[in-house]
Amino acid sequence: LLLAILLGLYEITRLNRSEFFSKSLSFLMLLVLFMLGNQTTELYFSAQIIAAIFLVAFVSYYVFKTSNSKKKILKTSHLLGASLKYGLRSFWIFLFMLSILKVDIFIVSRRLGAELTGLYQLAASLGDLLVFLPMIVGNLLFPKLTSSESDHRHHLVYKGLWTNLFLMVGASATAYFLAQPIIPLFFGTAFFGTVEPFVWLLPGLVALGINIVLMNYWASIKNPFIAILIPAICTGLNIYLNYSMIDTYGLKGVAIASSVSYLVM
Repeated sequence: LLLAILLGLYEITRLNRSEFFSKSLSFLMLLVLFMLGNQTTELYFSAQIIAAIFLVAFVSYYVFKTSNSKKKILKTSHLLGASLKYGLRSFWIFLFMLSILKVDIFIVSRRLGAELTGLYQLAASLGDLLVFLPMIVGNLLFPKLTSSESDHRHHLVYKGLWTNLFLMVGASATAYFLAQPIIPLFFGTAFFGTVEPFVWLLPGLVALGINIVLMNYWASIKNPFIAILIPAICTGLNIYLNYSMIDTYGLKGVAIASSVSYLVM
């Protein structure tokens, strides 16, 4: 919600900086935990929660500082009702999107143990950093989509889709060739097992980058029911595929299952 308010204030640069800071902080804390040998699922999730708390604190401070002189927020019950309806739909979309992105880590922690969870968590964190590029495009696109007429909105979506496709194909191709030498170099040979699941996540990350444009489009037209239905179905598909493949193929199977779910979405 707070990030959406930044979008509404057209603070795109501050929004991108906030998200980059949050993801970088989470990644650095995970790296420290890996190096210290604290490989428990609780600590991994705690690192992400701490990063989210810092993000909320930073954005809240700026939003409330900016809105001190603005006394016209939610004056009418009509506006409140419309905002509540939009907010509830956005909540369900966010819940299912978060589930489809994180449920694989939960399943790995339950079925494969802490050590392999750490390897897969690193692969997922690297994927999050890769998707940061199309997120910037989506953040820049959203204010324009909300203020555009239908025909121009479709043109913007078309351009956004091709832009993110180009960015993600280029970034994923680069990551594919650099993953094997770079990951052990930066994180040590103990994390060589991260390379394979990360590589198998790449096709899904390309699809996820494209999906960011579509989700911003749905948000600009008040989040129709299909914007909730598709992530919900894909969350169920991701859970089913993960449990079907994890025992046979391990981390590779989990990554493939997640990639397939991202591609369907």
